[in-house]
Amino acid sequence: NNKIINKMTSTYQNISEVVQNSENDNETSNLIEGVPEKKAAIDEWMRETSTAPPPEIITTEKWIMGIGYMAAMGVCGLVLVALGSTLGDLADNVGLSPTNLGSVFIARGFGAVLGAISSAKIYVWFAGNHVMSAALGFIFVLLLIMPYIRTSLDLHVCFLFLGLATAITDTGCQIMTRKLHGKSAGPWLGANTVAFG
Repeated sequence: NNKIINKMTSTYQNISEVVQNSENDNETSNLIEGVPEKKAAIDEWMRETSTAPPPEIITTEKWIMGIGYMAAMGVCGLVLVALGSTLGDLADNVGLSPTNLGSVFIARGFGAVLGAISSAKIYVWFAGNHVMSAALGFIFVLLLIMPYIRTSLDLHVCFLFLGLATAITDTGCQIMTRKLHGKSAGPWLGANTVAFG
């Protein structure tokens, strides 16, 4: 930005000199026709840019919050991978084969749809960081009790709530990243997606 402003200032000074010289020299007036209008346009541009706010500097707090949102997205991705890799053990706990227990992913998907739909209102009604903290805590509790579940119905309910909590966290990370970084959120939103896996 400073290079542009310096270049425009230099151009402005050059045009000012040409205008002053042309007023004294009638022979060159035909060569610089329209220069006063250009000078006025440059004057206006200089006034606008001199009052423009400085470019946004990302503070330490924004960096920490942004990395925290990426970590929360990473948790959601790890939960999804972990569920698939432990399905055999969970099936053994309830006395079914992994193929017969595959319907837990339908329950998780239904919970994820509910979480995505409800997130829009939840993040308006409550403080976003508190909602995400509660959802991550709920995921933690669900993952702790999951190995101790012994019935298929309970496991389906647990997967439903796991889908709900991960969707609320996932959606919240994107919403809160956009709130935190505003117009410069693009790279951070992409980093969230990469962190999810």
